[in-house]
Amino acid sequence: MDRGFFSVSNISGLMESDRNLSLIIPLPFSLKLSKELIMNNTDIKNPQNMFQYNEEILFHKAVPASINGHDFTAHVFFNEKAEVELRHLFYSKLMACESKIGKNKFQDKEAFETYLNQEIPNSYQK
Repeated sequence: MDRGFFSVSNISGLMESDRNLSLIIPLPFSLKLSKELIMNNTDIKNPQNMFQYNEEILFHKAVPASINGHDFTAHVFFNEKAEVELRHLFYSKLMACESKIGKNKFQDKEAFETYLNQEIPNSYQK
């Protein structure tokens, strides 16, 4: 199943059915539980958690989790190479933005906000 399928009510409905289902479903990263699982498993880079899939070195931990009173085993994965690549992409985009904004001299806060509204997509604004 994809992340779009996940909702607490969907999970509860499946778990409360009398079909005795086993589920494999990725959690969306917008979910509080996803963030907690990542934050609470910072030791995932322990060599005991390491495995190779094709050419990639990955880390994995199985940890207990609960959703709406239903207990599950959550599988947390970490790809160090992807982390480095995403950080590099973020810094590249950040530097490009700083360079573009740095060329402008704003007279006041209003001029800066006008610039933001014209140049920065709404999805990146608060």
